[in-house]
Amino acid sequence: MLELLLEFIQLLLWFIIIPFAIGCIPCALIQKRLRTCGMIMASGYLAMFSIFELLTLPMVLLGWKFTTAVRCIVVVLILTAAAGIVFAVKAAMEEEGILRRILGAFGISAWDFSEGFQPDVQAVCLWALFLILAGFQLYQAFTLAVFDGDDAYYVAQSVTAVNRDSMYGYIPYNGFGTSLDIRHAIAALPLWIAFVSKMSGIHATILSHLILPFIFVPLTYLAYYLVAKRLFSEKKRFIPAFLIIIGMLQIFGNVSIYTKETFFVMRTWQGKSFFANFVLVITLALILWLFEEETEERRNPGLWALLLCANITAAFSTALGVFLMAILIGVTGCLLAVRNRSVKVLWKFVISCIPCIVFTLLYIGMK
Repeated sequence: MLELLLEFIQLLLWFIIIPFAIGCIPCALIQKRLRTCGMIMASGYLAMFSIFELLTLPMVLLGWKFTTAVRCIVVVLILTAAAGIVFAVKAAMEEEGILRRILGAFGISAWDFSEGFQPDVQAVCLWALFLILAGFQLYQAFTLAVFDGDDAYYVAQSVTAVNRDSMYGYIPYNGFGTSLDIRHAIAALPLWIAFVSKMSGIHATILSHLILPFIFVPLTYLAYYLVAKRLFSEKKRFIPAFLIIIGMLQIFGNVSIYTKETFFVMRTWQGKSFFANFVLVITLALILWLFEEETEERRNPGLWALLLCANITAAFSTALGVFLMAILIGVTGCLLAVRNRSVKVLWKFVISCIPCIVFTLLYIGMK
């Protein structure tokens, strides 16, 4: 019983507490009205995965042992989370009253207490229907535990990292040693799964198939929620309706084995699925906020920092994400530059794409 409790505490630490605390750092640079609880959590995962990618890739290239890498990563993430807590406390102190300060530390400072809470029956029903759809997907993901052939490589890499204390040093199919495969070495998601497995004591296979869906599925819907929040800022009751449509598409989107909906349901823990369903969607949310907020009068450095993190997280997910994100950011930068009639904003998109450029050169140079 004690062992299960310790495992749960470790999962709570690395899945909830650490990401949320880290997310307070970039969100401190965002306008107060955008600094919500959901935004902090999404930002925290982007920042945490970016830090993990930047730390892990040099270690993989230098041939470090996995245990040594884990020790360094733990120290850096905990220190970063501690800095995030300082930012959260500082933001909370801007509020008046104990209750508002406590809520402000969790990104709920934008709540207007003077208006009170007026429940809308239609909105409550729509939100309940969406939660039923999301709960059904989580139930199916937990009970069916869909088998996928690619697990012979990706999940096996996580297991090998823990058992053989090596990062991409062995061929998962036969256990033989191998030279560095830069295509897979850039994507550090299997190593992150191995990291959480090492810290919690839960086998990497169990973590991938049974636990990660309870993290990545809500995280994906959180990204869609942020998109809907921007699209329907004036008609908030449309937000749950939008999420219901997305949920239905996720359930019935298995029209081929290559759709992102199929990956979302059957390969939730794989990098390709995480990139298509979370990274691209949260990038779209950031782009929508930038199109609204980035003018000559207003600046949001926090959004640009998160866009930079999104580019790094794309590489963290899959090597293919590097090329796709570069194209998306390039097209978006050109459109925003034309709208604002300014080349200055285009340079900000170019700077945010620097990680993609570096990873691309590394991929080509070591291929």
